[in-house]
Amino acid sequence: LVLKWLEAFGSSLYEIDEVNEVFSASTLRGLLHLAARSTLEPGAAQDLRRIMFALVQKRVQTWRSSLFGAKEFLSEINITSVLSMCERQPDLMAAGIALLHALLTNNEPEVLERVWSGGHFAWLCNRMTSKSRAQLSAIRSASGVEPTKGAVIKAWEKHSDLVLAQGMALRVIWRLYDMKPSELPPKAVKGELLMKAWSDYLTYYAHNAWPLRETKEVEQGTDASIILAMQILARVSADVNAESQLQLVQQGAMGLCLTMILPNPQEQKKMRDAISPGPDAEPEDTETSEALLLPEARLIAGGVATWLMQHAEAYSWFTARRVRHYALAMFSQLHHWRTTMMDQQGSISVVATVSLLERYASLYMTLVSPLTVDWCLEHLGVGHMAVLLPVFLDVWSRHANVVMKHHGLRLFSSYCQVHSLYASVLSDTSLAEVVSSSVHRVLGHWDVRELRHIMRLLIASLGHALLIPIMPTHVSDTVVRTIKAQPDCAALREMLSTGGLLRADMAAARHLLLPKYFSQVMLWSEDPGDDFARAWALWLAYTFFHYEARGPLPSSPPEEGLDERILMFAEALDEQHLLRRARLRKEQEAVLAKAGESVDPLGGTSSKAKPPG
Repeated sequence: LVLKWLEAFGSSLYEIDEVNEVFSASTLRGLLHLAARSTLEPGAAQDLRRIMFALVQKRVQTWRSSLFGAKEFLSEINITSVLSMCERQPDLMAAGIALLHALLTNNEPEVLERVWSGGHFAWLCNRMTSKSRAQLSAIRSASGVEPTKGAVIKAWEKHSDLVLAQGMALRVIWRLYDMKPSELPPKAVKGELLMKAWSDYLTYYAHNAWPLRETKEVEQGTDASIILAMQILARVSADVNAESQLQLVQQGAMGLCLTMILPNPQEQKKMRDAISPGPDAEPEDTETSEALLLPEARLIAGGVATWLMQHAEAYSWFTARRVRHYALAMFSQLHHWRTTMMDQQGSISVVATVSLLERYASLYMTLVSPLTVDWCLEHLGVGHMAVLLPVFLDVWSRHANVVMKHHGLRLFSSYCQVHSLYASVLSDTSLAEVVSSSVHRVLGHWDVRELRHIMRLLIASLGHALLIPIMPTHVSDTVVRTIKAQPDCAALREMLSTGGLLRADMAAARHLLLPKYFSQVMLWSEDPGDDFARAWALWLAYTFFHYEARGPLPSSPPEEGLDERILMFAEALDEQHLLRRARLRKEQEAVLAKAGESVDPLGGTSSKAKPPG
């Protein structure tokens, strides 16, 4: 008889001791235990659980309407038993969340306290990882990967029900946070409860199509849930100590924030391809409406990312190979916005005038400017760096946002350490004039950070002109091989073959390597003073003396402003001569190619018109 009774509930004699123990404590908990562990056919087991939950729900309503209230029935162990049973099927998950959410609407903090003390914060967080069948279909359409059988079984039938349930779960978590402001954040970080669930939940909505988005209620509910999820993350990141903040970074908080801000992977790929389009590529799509999606959630994500980047270890995380796609996506979007972010300029003094696009661009440039030249050469590539360099110069020279201007200078001065990239800008007279005017503006007022980067730019320019190696030999050799082999370096090869290095040196002599600039940075290195600038000012002085011209200068036609220059060239630049040399060089390369030999793309670009010394 006992065996038949157990089998009717989907149990067996093997569990008789455990079942007996639970029933001896409470008949209701015993029935809930059997329903949660039932091995009946799926349909029968689900019906059994629904019956049990209906019984619990009726009991809760009865007690709630009584003088004693629901707290007399919803003990900590009863809540645990109910939630354990609800976890077995999606419809009861929604019912369980609704049961907890009713504690908010009926103002029952004592029962909410039991939800926390019973350890059900993790249960609420895990509900954010649930997916509907519509979501699985969208993921399959985007990635082409079939969902697992287990994921299909656990998927919710109606996406609208899932949106409602996850919204209620977030509201319960928010109330628990208000009740336990000092206990919840450390628990969320140490147990990785928040980041595991939030990453899965938010990444879907950032990368995939929203089911039922055309339904106003579903869209508004989803938008509100995403914002609330980001607010919870923002509160946790602000309330924990520095050690826990670093744990958040390692758990992927920075990556989650950037996932929210950046476009989806398909859009990122289009933007990256548009940096160096092939001959058959479609015209670039200049649409920037992606910056207007989820504005509140993305602003919160940007604030969290900025807050976490106060730690030096966060920058180390950002440079890791496994997360390089975030930085590459930022470079791609900065290039995509190169025109719009110059047209839509606001004033930092009036924050309301600063558009969302400008705020994102400021964050991107702040994050990518510390990346080293070596990192950019390895992951971004010389060809893309050459395309982005004029963009950074444009931001530095023309943008009104002082944050973007400063980081534009940082990026520009860093990229100019590579000789070919430096020449790609300075060989263009109009861009050389822009560089000169920008340096002149920076030296008009004291700023130690900008002084250091102007010093880097002037040292690189002088080193390139005097053939002093700026980058390590292995890096320079890698750049040479890349320029020669990569299709996206065609513009650099053309520039170098037409005497770009020489033209850059002569333009630098006219517009950048001027006594007034060097004297100003050397004076500022002493007063107000800066150790970095002072050390390199000493190097400049030694270099000037070492390369000082001895004897009379070669005669050359008089040229305006000659007395204001540091570098004196032995002969004037002959553009036609350089073009002839380039044509002859191409013919030489064709002949050598037939013979199985090759020509260094940087070779033959130097000239006797070098500074005497």
